[in-house]
Amino acid sequence: MYSLFKKIINRIKFYFYLNKSRRLVNLYKKIYINEIFIYDIGAGQRILPEVLNFNGISKVILVDPNKNIEYTYNRLLKYFKNSNDLILINCGVSDKTKLIDYFEAHKSTGSTFVDMKKNQDIKKKFYLKKSIKVKIYSFLDLLKKFKLKKPDIIKIDVEGYEKKVIESVLKNSDPLIIQIEANINNPFFNETFSEINKLITSQKYFLHTLIPSYGSYDSRKKKVFNKTKETKIYDYEYKLTKNEVFQTECYYIKKKKFYSIDDLICLSGYGFIDYFEEQLRINKKKYSKIEFKILEKILFIQKN
Repeated sequence: MYSLFKKIINRIKFYFYLNKSRRLVNLYKKIYINEIFIYDIGAGQRILPEVLNFNGISKVILVDPNKNIEYTYNRLLKYFKNSNDLILINCGVSDKTKLIDYFEAHKSTGSTFVDMKKNQDIKKKFYLKKSIKVKIYSFLDLLKKFKLKKPDIIKIDVEGYEKKVIESVLKNSDPLIIQIEANINNPFFNETFSEINKLITSQKYFLHTLIPSYGSYDSRKKKVFNKTKETKIYDYEYKLTKNEVFQTECYYIKKKKFYSIDDLICLSGYGFIDYFEEQLRINKKKYSKIEFKILEKILFIQKN
């Protein structure tokens, strides 16, 4: 009964989100200049709701070696007016173009290019017996092969393989926004947050938002326990329960002295509302009166 109620609530929330997205897009179309390129690397079996805010003014490139990428593509097709704005690429991304072992998990979203042969106990419980060979591309080769433009926004969720992917991305592009899932106390994969954060911030980005996922792993039962529901922030000074952080979703923004109209649309559409408002206030005189009025309307919608 509870799960049914939760589904109904989520559908209502999604309806309101979709309605707000449409209002935002109508305003974006009045002032945007260039087509926005959004890359979702590791896109299978889920949709990135932020891309709905760019419906009609973007190209969304969905990249995943798993066949579950078709689920994501078909779901987004229901909302995107132009099917040509969605590009499905069934492959992986790494630092080099090559054939590599791909370890498919019983739960498809956990599949990975990380060598699971080194951790046989976990592999036997959560992954299929045999790996398969999959073609992966460096990010530059991916752009060349599919004749794509460099990203304005990129999301990376590749189950432990994120360091190689972000290295390849930053070697050949400098997106305005980077969303990347990093591992911290994950029994499946090595800790990656430290290196990733150091690498990205060294390229003139700053970490704007960090969303943790909590959990623990019982090695005897070989089972993951998600403790997200038990972790509530009441007061930072008196919080005694400190659950283990498995992973964290990290959101980075490129540092710029001036953000163009397209940049502001990216920041607004992706949910960086406070930073969008701050930059709008700082650079108020650099936008035309018409542009500024529309940007103010966008801000009003986002904050209400």
